This record gives sequence, C-alpha cells and structure tokens, in this order.
Amino acid sequence: MSGPGFLNRLFLPDPTGRPAAQKSLSGILVLIGFIPQNIKLTSSYIIAPRQMRDVFSAMHHRVVLGGHLSSGQPVRRQEPSNATKHHHFANRAPFIQAAHPLPRHAMSQTRSASPVHASAPRASYLLGLIGSGIQLSMTPALHEEEARNQGMRLHYQLIDLDRSPRQDGALPELLEAARVMDFAGLNITYPCKQIILPLLDSLSPDAAAMGAVNTVVIQDGKLHGHNTDGSGWRWGMQRHLPDANLDHVVLLGAGGAGAAIAHTIIQMGARSLRIVDADPQRAGALAAELNRQYRTHAASASANAASALDGATGLVHATPTGMAKLPGLPLDATLLRPELWVSEIVYSPLETELLAAARRIGCRTVAGTAMAVGQAVDAFRLFTGHEPDADRMEKHIQAMIQARNQP
Repeated sequence: MSGPGFLNRLFLPDPTGRPAAQKSLSGILVLIGFIPQNIKLTSSYIIAPRQMRDVFSAMHHRVVLGGHLSSGQPVRRQEPSNATKHHHFANRAPFIQAAHPLPRHAMSQTRSASPVHASAPRASYLLGLIGSGIQLSMTPALHEEEARNQGMRLHYQLIDLDRSPRQDGALPELLEAARVMDFAGLNITYPCKQIILPLLDSLSPDAAAMGAVNTVVIQDGKLHGHNTDGSGWRWGMQRHLPDANLDHVVLLGAGGAGAAIAHTIIQMGARSLRIVDADPQRAGALAAELNRQYRTHAASASANAASALDGATGLVHATPTGMAKLPGLPLDATLLRPELWVSEIVYSPLETELLAAARRIGCRTVAGTAMAVGQAVDAFRLFTGHEPDADRMEKHIQAMIQARNQP
C-alpha cells in the first residue's frame, strides 16, 4: 500500500479547481509525512473525508505517522541530516506556501464568546494535536484507547510544527486542511494557544476569558475554540480534593496553564489568590486582568513564595520544574506546612519532588495526572459527544507514565 499509484487513488479531481484546497491538503500531508518525497501533486485535488478516514484505518498496522504508531505508542525516528532536511523542504516548498504572518494582537481580533459546541456523534473520528515538541505526547494513546474501549473508530494524529520550516506560520493552512478533511477536532499546544484566536469562528466563554485555546471542535465546517486547562484542573480537584479550602491560595507560575488555573480559582470563589512568577511583571499583569474581569480584589502578585505562603491554605504548582527533564523543587521545602493542600500539574514522573516533600510532612496532595485526565475527559466529550470512562483513562495514563519512566 505505497507508491504513486496508491496515493493517486486517494485523491479526487476538484471540479471547482480550488488551488487553496490543494495547498491546504498537501501542506498538512507534507507536514505529517504522508506524501513521500517523490510524489508531486500537479493539479488541484481534494481528498474525500470518508476516504481519508478509511485510509488512516487501513494503515493502522502498516504506517508510522508523526512519530507514533496509530496505536499511539511512541517509536524511535532517525533524524535526517541537515542536507537531507534542506532537500526535503526545498522539494516540498510549493505545497506549503500559505498564509500571511499571524497577528500577535490576537485578542483584539477574536470572535465573541459563544455557547459550548460539542461534536455530533460520527461513524469514525479523525483528531490531531498541533504544536511543537509533541513527539512524546500521551494524548493520542489516551484518546485512541478510550475510543477502542467504547467500540469507536478513532485516529489521533500528531501534527508537529518542528517538521515545518515555517513553524507556527503554517497554522492557518493546517486549520483549513483539518476543516476540509473533516477532522472532528484538534488539540492545540505551544506555541499556538493564543495565535490561533483570530483564526477561529467562535470561542467558548472560558476560552474568551482566558485568551487562549487548547481544544478546537470542528462542526459543520466551523472552528469552535475551547480551553480545558482550567476545567481539567477543576475536575482533578473536585475528584481528589473536593473539600479543599480555597480561602488563601498561592499559585506558582503565571504561564499558559497557570493563567488558566488562576481564572478557575477565582471562578471557584477563592477569597485570595497570590501569584508568584519568575517574571514579576507577568504575575502582576495576570493579577490585574483577573481583578478587572471578575470585578474583585482577590488576586495579587507576590515577590516570592515565602511571603505568599504566609497564612495560605493551598498551593498550586504550575511551572515546568519537577519534570523528568527538569528535576528539582520549585520552592524551599521548608516552606511547606502539613495543613497546606498541594496541587501539582507536572505529571511525569507520577511523583515529583514537590509531591514527595509534601506527602512526607502530611500535606494532602493532587498529582498532575488529575489535571491531565480532566483535560482529556473534557476534550473527548467535546470531540465525540460520548462520555468517557474517567477511571479507565486515569489508570491508562498512570500505566503509560510508569512504563516510560522505568529504567
């Protein structure tokens, strides 16, 4: 099932002669490695969505896409040489010429917030993750395995911007390709969570408030943006620590995930939220925005963790510190107290140094897998219209993390 003959049978002549369709489709196929180097599309084509889904299903055991088998398990890829990379992209450049540079003042161009849009049930589902540095993502396996357990056909494709010389400049073309190929939805990660905003047809209230999107539902040709970072964290807290005292919460980290959690903490009624970040200006800007949006004075920026934790009831850690590739503690462990609850968003390893230190002195804790599963539960529901089994998904991600971190 390879070679020009196979690929030519996948494509149908486009009677309207739309060059945009050709560029969009060939652009995404090139970026995910679907079109071999010796294949050239010399006229306008569109791909039939049903054929595309059938192709991915037929290739289930035959083709490695985007660094993952269609089962979602990571595989080793041999990196091409610089010369090969140059030749590779030089030959493919005509297919990935697109769009104008993205505006950075995204929020001024976004559509207004809209009601939540969830995908209608389908016979099969084609999903994807757009971002950089995503080859180790567990999201494809998590969604595919849950769909398999529910008797559904679902393929989840990694669309790694590191494979394109245009990086996030390829985003408009990728979104159009996903729309034309009848994707049910996309997850969005760094560096696209904010620059995607002006490219969408609508935003959920949470996405509009947070100014960031990590989930896109594609329905009737429209792109609907959602943010499940905050709702995923809320789900994990309510599942594992439903009686947490939110009177005085400290948030370490004001980046993308931290900002989404900050909005959620205020929405949940915290009396005080103290934000600590390596960039004090970013912490101050987030606090000011929260107070403006929610007409409160609950949010404030703190200079350091020691002053912020004075009298605190809970701690949320939302920085990369503690990841397998960035081990360590995000603060002095002596600042922890047994009466504090501690929420971690780093999920690999399962027990970070912060969680270990907190548990040693008797703190109640919520591991990073809780937020990761909460995000996946929300996204699966939005993409498919089906209710996922959260317990099964949680056990699955824990098993994957344990297997990955074994020596």
